[in-house]
Amino acid sequence: MGIVGASGSGKTTLGRAVAGLQRVASGTISLHGKALGTGRRGRDREQRRRLQLVTQNSLGALNPSRTVGAAVGRPMRLHRRCPAGDIPVRVAELLEQVGLPPEFTDRYPHELSGGQRQRVAIARALAADPDVLICDEITSALDTATAESIMDLLGRLRERRGMALILISHDLPLIASRTDTVTVLEGGLAVESGRTADVFAAPRHPATHALLGVAARAV
Repeated sequence: MGIVGASGSGKTTLGRAVAGLQRVASGTISLHGKALGTGRRGRDREQRRRLQLVTQNSLGALNPSRTVGAAVGRPMRLHRRCPAGDIPVRVAELLEQVGLPPEFTDRYPHELSGGQRQRVAIARALAADPDVLICDEITSALDTATAESIMDLLGRLRERRGMALILISHDLPLIASRTDTVTVLEGGLAVESGRTADVFAAPRHPATHALLGVAARAV
């Protein structure tokens, strides 16, 4: 699923609310038919595990004093995903899944490139075995080749794990090529949604028209 909209339309706020990091004033959030609380203390450990968020700023999201191995292994301990003695092996496996060599476990965030840090952030989110992975502008600071490789990686992981993927992005070509459905936000409201191909081919709302017009001019 893609979420698009102009700057300030509420995309990041929506992602944070779904992930349980921000309280909402009204409405409901549910997973597998069960209503979820909002805010940092509104959910139990299992509910928090099932929805994971990868943010745009991977350097800011990763603890600078914590190695890659410690960062990726922490969700496994918090959510009890495997025995403590198996965590180093599981961390190495996750790093390989996101295209990083196991020896990166001893590196710190500042020793990695932007693309490598983003892969670590994805591995850390996957360590919780989520049902839903929310990605907020995770390719915006990356070069085209690195962004494409990250998106290819997410596509493979989604299929392999049977995981739902929510992409929040200003990049409409990325949303058009990588999502099945899309929701358009304006002023904190969902003003249009449907199959991505249908919405982009025949937009009904002025906000969608405006977004597509800006994208066309940029091309």
